[in-house]
Amino acid sequence: MRPNDLSGDEIIWEAGGTTDGASIRLEDSTLAVRAIDNGTEVVEASTNISSIFSDGEFMQIVAEIDLTLDEIRLYVDGQLQDTGTTTDDLSDYAGTDTNRLGSFGNTIGGAPVGTFDFFDSDIAIMRFYEDNLLGPDAIAANFQALLAAEVPEPTSIAIWTLLGLGLAAMVFYRRRS
Repeated sequence: MRPNDLSGDEIIWEAGGTTDGASIRLEDSTLAVRAIDNGTEVVEASTNISSIFSDGEFMQIVAEIDLTLDEIRLYVDGQLQDTGTTTDDLSDYAGTDTNRLGSFGNTIGGAPVGTFDFFDSDIAIMRFYEDNLLGPDAIAANFQALLAAEVPEPTSIAIWTLLGLGLAAMVFYRRRS
């Protein structure tokens, strides 16, 4: 994700509702993942990202909800930031409500009381693994792979596309002659 700024409360992802639900939220400079089950037990992992945040740069955010250990782990840029554990069973962390990316349904899954806005920034990649926890080594390797990937800027893509179309048109007209 690439936040525009670190002010305001925004929902990045949510599932479920206030009885059974989970969410990833940005509350000013605090990034948090939270799950609630049966409306009472809450487990949360959070971190202040103000020292990590850089204007215009994407951040890798990974939230793991481990149903075996009833634990939530929050990673930022390949590094474990926080872990939250509960004695309750998180297997119903999403309830029956739909998942939302950058927005929320009727209620915000697992969110604390308050007013939240839609995530008005950029999300580049969203992956959801229901049964396959990646683990710290795979998360760090994935982050390093993202850093190593060269993604051309939009202007370069447009120029190469126009050059390719021009070359194709030239070949087409030469063959017709």
